[in-house]
Amino acid sequence: MYKERSIFVNKRGRNLIKWIPSILTLGNLSCGIFAILMLSWDSEAAALLIIIGMIFDLLDGFAARKLHAESLFGQELDSLCDMVTFGVAPALLIYVEKLYHLNMIGVLLVALFIICGAIRLARFNTQADQMNDFLGVPITIAGGFLAIFSLMASQLKMSLTVIVIILLSIFMVSRVRFPSLKKWLK
Repeated sequence: MYKERSIFVNKRGRNLIKWIPSILTLGNLSCGIFAILMLSWDSEAAALLIIIGMIFDLLDGFAARKLHAESLFGQELDSLCDMVTFGVAPALLIYVEKLYHLNMIGVLLVALFIICGAIRLARFNTQADQMNDFLGVPITIAGGFLAIFSLMASQLKMSLTVIVIILLSIFMVSRVRFPSLKKWLK
């Protein structure tokens, strides 16, 4: 008897729906890559791409839970993509918009933000229970805030920009608990 095959199942019987979360994660990465590439001519578009990346990041986890497609591969891919979109891209954006005036101090502040973001992601990936509150501000929130902040940076004092970057960096690696949206997005 002929078995009708779903359009969502490939020739080997693998469920292609399970790839949806990873495709959304790669959408996040694409936003980060394009944001970095646009820094030299349209910083507002770069900031917007980081914000769109936040939407992809929210949707990939939601899709993984709803489709029962959570995996170690997906978690690692998500963290690598988050590092680009919410670590590197917003740090370079604020550097281009404001910190380049500070020369080496600006470079060190960018490095601090990126390094703290990497530590934050490594800690998240090694936490035993990830369904409760977050330890430290998630890099998605810190990077998204920095992207939005960069849109106003030209009107703000340099000292405020420096303080914001240092505080975001500290909060990412802190042990302060922040609520997770996963409770409400089940």
